[in-house]
Amino acid sequence: YPVFDRGMELLADVRPGAATRGTILINAATALAAFGAAERALPLFREAECLYAVSLGADHPRLAALYNNMAAALDALRRPDEAERYMLRALENQKQRPGDLDLAVTYVNLAQHYAAIRPWSAWTARTPSGNTTTRTRRGRLPRRSKRLGARTRRAISGKGRISSMKGLELSRAFWETAVRPAVEETCPVLLPRLAAGLCGGGSDCLGYDDELSHDHGYAAGCMLFLAPEDAETHGFLLSTLYDRLPREFLGVKTEHRSRQGDGRYGVKTTEQFLLEQTGLFRAPETWREWMAIPSYALAAACAGEIFYDGSGDMTRMRETLRTGMPEDVRRKKIAGHAALMAQSGQYNVSRCRRHGEEAAARLACCEFVNHTLAMLFLLNAQHMPFYKWAFRAAGELPKLAEAVPMLEALLREPDEDTIERVSAAVIEELRAQDLTDGGWDFLEPHAYAVMRRIKNPEIAALHIMEV
Repeated sequence: YPVFDRGMELLADVRPGAATRGTILINAATALAAFGAAERALPLFREAECLYAVSLGADHPRLAALYNNMAAALDALRRPDEAERYMLRALENQKQRPGDLDLAVTYVNLAQHYAAIRPWSAWTARTPSGNTTTRTRRGRLPRRSKRLGARTRRAISGKGRISSMKGLELSRAFWETAVRPAVEETCPVLLPRLAAGLCGGGSDCLGYDDELSHDHGYAAGCMLFLAPEDAETHGFLLSTLYDRLPREFLGVKTEHRSRQGDGRYGVKTTEQFLLEQTGLFRAPETWREWMAIPSYALAAACAGEIFYDGSGDMTRMRETLRTGMPEDVRRKKIAGHAALMAQSGQYNVSRCRRHGEEAAARLACCEFVNHTLAMLFLLNAQHMPFYKWAFRAAGELPKLAEAVPMLEALLREPDEDTIERVSAAVIEELRAQDLTDGGWDFLEPHAYAVMRRIKNPEIAALHIMEV
């Protein structure tokens, strides 16, 4: 565990306060336990317990979360008596706050603990409606959900590998049929705290996957998102539940690299997802952050679907990424791509050919196509996805989709008349959006017209070609 060891070295150098050190140690210990190093985690849990007790007081709520995580590690080490003692200590701590929802989590932990050490048939749980249900076991699906769509139900009713199923359909079916019922039956208190879906990069999140796409990364699974504060107390429990789900679903292997977000599927914090996609722990807040994040990264963060969102946080965050770009940032990017379209396509293609540099002319034409694609998405107030899917997505845009076949033709054979037709279509849309009012055929003066409409003086002072 070189990353862990380096983290402990840094912790020794920084010397944070007692409570902060305790929280860092709990996070480190929980990660170790999740990856099978529970024995190594125990001393960290015990040190954190001492630090919390001294700095926060013996009755502080954080101790209850620590006790639950420590009990899970002891259970993993097959030390049930010690695990039970820590769960009971968590229970006593939480009973001082009768309205604390975490009290229900501790009861669930105890029920799971007792079920693991006693005959299975002796244990049942009561759902909120009073119906008796059996606890989910590894390798067996809970009762099938009735929330599935008709198409998915038809796919499930068949037998064998469902290779014709789109990735999003398969993921939604896995959530509705396997994961959600398991959460409802085992730890329903978590439902209001989590979101579930399939988001991020990949053709499946765009709905573009087909049978050829299934030769890599095709698996049954979904993402479960928790807020960072909930991941500290509930992440281990939810990851354990996910890992107990069947190893195959509808004839397709399931992906189980789930502990604290290792891999594509399983439990992640919303911060972790954002960091993976955009490089930030949160949605961008300043114009500099919006300028710095590549369009394909924003597109990936917004791609896919959220099947369920108990708190609504994940949905709101993705909506901010989808629609929250400041208008001045959009205008700056439009101006930059307009200038680059003019330089590469309207100017350099013909100039390179007059020099007898056919390869350079073709390269300039490719630059024109690339900047035009970016322009089409910006004029539609959308983020352009990864280049592999940019043409297909551009053909679905509400505005200027008719330019896409012309761009495809330019990749086959550079043609100056086609470049001018594409440029004219873009100029017409710039006028329609009141981003320019000039009558020029050349795109460069339109780029400066767009720059003059930027209100933020810092953005307006950027180089014309900066995108």
